[in-house]
Amino acid sequence: MKLADLAQPGLCVARIHGRNTSAKRPAPPWWHPVDAGLVEALVGPPPATARAAPRRRVCIGLHFTGDLAAAERSLRSFAADGTQTLATVVLGDGVDATGLAAAQTLVSATSCTPEPRGAAACFNRLVGAHDADVFVFVENGAVAGPGALDAMLGALDADPAHGLAGPTTNRSWNAQGAFADQAADLHNIGALARLAAQRHGGGWQRLDRLHCLADFCYVVRREVVATIGAADEAYGLGPCWEMDYSLRAARAGFAAVWAQGAYVYRPPADARRQRDEARAFDASKRRYQDKFCGLRLTGASSAYAAHCRGEDCRHFAPAALIERVLPFGARSAAIPPAPAASMPLVSCIMPTCDRPGWLLQSVAYFRRQDYPARELIIVDDGRQPVQPLLPCDPRIRVLRLERRTSIGVKRNLACEAAAGEFIAHWDDDDWYAPSRLSAQAAPLLEGAADITAFDNTLFFDLEGWRFWHCEPALYRQLFAGAVHGGTLMFRRRLHDRATRYPDAWLAEDAAFLKAAMRRGARLHAVDGSGLYLYLRHGANSWRLARHQAPGSAGWLAVAEPPALADDRSFYVARRAALAERSTA
Repeated sequence: MKLADLAQPGLCVARIHGRNTSAKRPAPPWWHPVDAGLVEALVGPPPATARAAPRRRVCIGLHFTGDLAAAERSLRSFAADGTQTLATVVLGDGVDATGLAAAQTLVSATSCTPEPRGAAACFNRLVGAHDADVFVFVENGAVAGPGALDAMLGALDADPAHGLAGPTTNRSWNAQGAFADQAADLHNIGALARLAAQRHGGGWQRLDRLHCLADFCYVVRREVVATIGAADEAYGLGPCWEMDYSLRAARAGFAAVWAQGAYVYRPPADARRQRDEARAFDASKRRYQDKFCGLRLTGASSAYAAHCRGEDCRHFAPAALIERVLPFGARSAAIPPAPAASMPLVSCIMPTCDRPGWLLQSVAYFRRQDYPARELIIVDDGRQPVQPLLPCDPRIRVLRLERRTSIGVKRNLACEAAAGEFIAHWDDDDWYAPSRLSAQAAPLLEGAADITAFDNTLFFDLEGWRFWHCEPALYRQLFAGAVHGGTLMFRRRLHDRATRYPDAWLAEDAAFLKAAMRRGARLHAVDGSGLYLYLRHGANSWRLARHQAPGSAGWLAVAEPPALADDRSFYVARRAALAERSTA
């Protein structure tokens, strides 16, 4: 092996900084200075970021929905950053005269509507009626950590193509929710802001795949607004308007970036937002695909995808077909406005404890339901909280309990938190077809019943991979009302009338059903074949007596139902895991 000494200047320039793998201490006699002009000729002048950041006019717009204390926290946190010239406006959404008077105690500039019109309409009032270099649209209650605004503006300054920015947070479905595991609250905002700055400094990341910048703190340069115009107000009270806006900006040449070193605390959504987004979620998702799916725009397909893959899909947002510019005061002409959700909200209630694998599969079943207006309330008292594992879906809420609690009490807590007109049991370990909620809601919508539940259901013995049908006489012995108690759906007013679940770990559903029927509630049994499978996996709360267990008198072995095909791989893996534990 031969080594060659290439002592020719200009082939390489090595950087010496505080984080070199091996320490470098330039000093005579082995080191000698060279003319700075030689280095600049090779690598260019010092980066622009070394210069002081410019001052600019920034307008903060607060999406105000009535919580005055939360609004005050938000405004105070952004005003604490004194490095920019700030103007502030409160954008009331569904705020009456009392709410307007309250908002005017915070700032003099207010723009309120008595009826709720949604975040996109409030954003348009901010950017369409106020003069600024940068607009910051803030969700009511979001609290900026120290230096957050400067860090987001720095991310915009890092590249002329950066048109939109947002911070790191504790609650977001996309990459910005990097601090979801940090037990964030109002008391540790400063500590988490320092952690974000230590980890990332002035770092930023482009969100080029989905253009999924979250709207709780949405920072937009004036040039973006001048180029693409208004947000699409036809999303109404639903989500996705911000992804729509960021995507249109991207097709106009402006990138959305995550300012990783900025931290903004995001509190849980209030009951109004949870209800509104749950009702409008499916309509918003369809509208987004109607506007940006090339297959739908060309008529090549009328189907909707379960999830948009963004730039990973070759049919995503073809520039020649999409509507990039939307003038202020105009609705999108590409398709009709998204219809308002008219179906009653169904609140699905799920008690759970330390079964994360089962739970996540059950959440997937909830998300693929074809009934449009739904929410899922999870009551969790396990050793490991489930919140960090869940997809960020505005229809899903978690009630976290710090001590073990009976299933009956958990169901009562979920019912009290429910926003829906109907309440449905949604256990964490059973299989549900996509049309389960629709099938059970139909008799309630027709006024033919106050409670529905499945009969004629199959039992799935996971360990033995066998499927069992129970004869009617035995079914009536096993289940109150001859319906499967784990599948109840009922009018919420039944629980509100003090028909509650007992503080019990077992048969709490049967006790509730009997109490409701004694008070005159009408029960309608729905055929559960093809819609529901009751899983027996060795860790069920309900232990069947030997003389009642599958395989004894009254049971009939049946073939595996075809409806399970799409989810079969999950249960194969769970069965293998059970077998491995039993032999360990």
